[in-house]
Amino acid sequence: GIKVIAPECFGNNENLDMVNLPEGITTLGYNSFQSAKCNMNIPSTVKYIGRCACEQVRLDSLILPEGLVEVGHYAFGGSNINGVVRIPSTLKNISDNMFLEARINRVEFSEGLEEIGVDAFFRCTVYDSNAIRFPSSLRRICSGAFSSSRMKNVIFTGSLDTIGAMLEGSPIEHCRLSNSEPPMLYPTFFNTQMLEEIQI
Repeated sequence: GIKVIAPECFGNNENLDMVNLPEGITTLGYNSFQSAKCNMNIPSTVKYIGRCACEQVRLDSLILPEGLVEVGHYAFGGSNINGVVRIPSTLKNISDNMFLEARINRVEFSEGLEEIGVDAFFRCTVYDSNAIRFPSSLRRICSGAFSSSRMKNVIFTGSLDTIGAMLEGSPIEHCRLSNSEPPMLYPTFFNTQMLEEIQI
């Protein structure tokens, strides 16, 4: 009958090896499992994941459920995800630093995603060499979204209207582009030494 895992409930608990969360849980509070370094699952009933909630955990896969509407900053930063990460259509925004320095085998995006936040995949490693295809619904990519990340083949579809810029290491909030202008790739948008192909 538990619906909510409270903020900081199991954070920094290095004695946890495994967490089995039951169906019915709707909320993982901020820092609820931060640095627990445990294996865990995300129930299909979860609607909200707080800031740093699952930072540095281990997951066999991360199938974020349809119905999920908000994920806080750094939610999965530094985590090791052996299987697929699947972003649901109900999640419109990948928050700032959501997968910072995470290690992911494969990532899949659903139509419905509109924005990728600041440093969302900063220093993130994606091991699957297949192309990563972003949905046509994607409109905004904020500064540093893929800075220093390891992604080899990336395909953008649809009509991007915003790609964030970096100025002396600080993010400019947005760079507006009209539909008649090609998107500009700013420094730190991708680490070009690690990128083999990009299509926009």
